[in-house]
Amino acid sequence: IYIGFNGMTWKRTVGIFGMSCVVAGFLFVVWKIIHNRDFVWLMRRHLWALAIAIYLFALWPVDAVVHNYNVRRILAGDPAPSVQISVHPISSEGVLPLLPLVDCRDEIIREGVRAMLAARLDEAEALDRRRRDQGWTTYQVADRMLLEGLRAESGRWSEYADVEKRAAALERFHEYAYQWF
Repeated sequence: IYIGFNGMTWKRTVGIFGMSCVVAGFLFVVWKIIHNRDFVWLMRRHLWALAIAIYLFALWPVDAVVHNYNVRRILAGDPAPSVQISVHPISSEGVLPLLPLVDCRDEIIREGVRAMLAARLDEAEALDRRRRDQGWTTYQVADRMLLEGLRAESGRWSEYADVEKRAAALERFHEYAYQWF
């Protein structure tokens, strides 16, 4: 219900994985009854289902999936998921899926995302400088991909190099998106 109302979030992804465990648990109970298994068998299967769900969730690119979904909804004409972009923190893997919003028909979302990406480029540049000073042990693939992707597209939001103009666009975007919070 909430995903349909205002988009996908990290916590809602956890809920989907959790509900998958519940369904698997129910199927194990049915299997136990049909095949006359004991309680220890059932508990082991439940723990295996939980372990597999945790493992898959740890591997799942949550922010990339979440923001791909939200971007598709926004571009389809539903601005409500913009609140998830505005309010929640976004990891490095979730920023590049926001690039199609740079051409969004909704001016407030378009300019807000451009300002957000300009700020994120500045942060990525600063992080890259710090990590180069600290050595190879601080290297992160997602951060590097983000930096390269933002550098390649930076001309699309160059007007937001001005920090005051950026802050104004971000404030307008946050106020607009907050109506769906």
